Amino acid sequence: MTAFLCRLLLILFPLTTFSASVQDLERVLGLEDSVRLALLNNTKLLSAEQDITIAQQRVYEAKFLFLPQLGFQVNATKYNAKYPFSLSDDFGGLLLFPNPVENLYSARTSAHLPLYAGGRNLSTLRLTQTALKQARAHYEAIKADAIYNAKRVFYALLLAQQRAQIGEARLRQAHQIVKNLNLSAWDRLEKSSILSELESEVAHSKHKLNLTRLEYLKVLNVELDTPIQISGRLEPASSQINLNQAIIWAMELRPELRSEIFKAEMDTIAVSLALSRRFPTVLMGVDYGVVGPDFPLRQNNWNATIAIQFPLSYDFWTQYHQKRAEQRQGSLKRTELQDQVRLEVRQAYEKFAFWQSEWPKQQKEWQKVQELFQAAARTSSAQTGALRGVLTLLRSEVSYLESIQEHLLAKADLEKAVGREIK
Repeated sequence: MTAFLCRLLLILFPLTTFSASVQDLERVLGLEDSVRLALLNNTKLLSAEQDITIAQQRVYEAKFLFLPQLGFQVNATKYNAKYPFSLSDDFGGLLLFPNPVENLYSARTSAHLPLYAGGRNLSTLRLTQTALKQARAHYEAIKADAIYNAKRVFYALLLAQQRAQIGEARLRQAHQIVKNLNLSAWDRLEKSSILSELESEVAHSKHKLNLTRLEYLKVLNVELDTPIQISGRLEPASSQINLNQAIIWAMELRPELRSEIFKAEMDTIAVSLALSRRFPTVLMGVDYGVVGPDFPLRQNNWNATIAIQFPLSYDFWTQYHQKRAEQRQGSLKRTELQDQVRLEVRQAYEKFAFWQSEWPKQQKEWQKVQELFQAAARTSSAQTGALRGVLTLLRSEVSYLESIQEHLLAKADLEKAVGREIK
């Protein structure tokens, strides 16, 4: 009995595991799930995250410039000198004199601190901090593109899915009508033509569904054979926003514009850095070392030094003029980008306003066709006109769904253009 139970568990356990794994693979995703998965798998976004990490580490490095540079070195030297000479700088530069004892041991610690660098260290810190802000703005721009693309393919797949379902339903309805028809030869020809057109529409819808599903999986960056289903229905989401408000939001919130503002700040800092090369650098250093031929080392040396380094560079003015020219280039590019953003906002707003007023018309037209079809079905016997009515009903509903999709895409496009979600 025990052996039988064990065999039964061994048989059932793999089946249960396989069933659970299939259920996990066949995920049903909504819009929020699709956007979240697209963001998690977007390689450009992941790369932009690393840019933020790199920029953050450069900020830390710039802060280290304000700290004393510490060093510690120990040497063990065996030498044979007939005349005095010194070790190389890598080994401390110690002087070696002729001595019967050929071993020399030393330990040295040092601390160097720039007291004044003409503002170069502070400008370097500001430059890295601004570069970090620019990296974050670049990340937000890529994120906005990823969200928009995820919404675009989700709405497209939802439309293709509903269109295929509606086409199959209308085709079944047409076949049901055909069963009750008693047609002449000419009517049979028209019946065949209408059914062929319905079947062609269904086949085209299924083909479009397969292509759209592949594009959806590609945007989500998952395996193209992953069995994923989406849930939801195409429903309009009306919003109220005026053009002036949209332009103001875009000027304040678009990450591309904020990135260019940070670029302008970086250009200004670069000009300041070029000018700061005129100023001398004041350094302070402290060294302490012990030297001797035997342990413990008792001979010690120390020094505290302040040095002033005066810059003498032939390329000072060339570097300055280069940075000024780059600053002017950035200003021109920023002006061009602002004009481009205003154009994108106006185009997106025009598209959104059009489809916000258009989809209710398509809805009324579809409802009108439905009412006429139902009234005709109640009052008239089945004729080839009923088949034409099914085809008209299909086309009207598809047009209505397409108008809703265009409205949702126009809203997503406007949200991307203004840089924020629109309620």
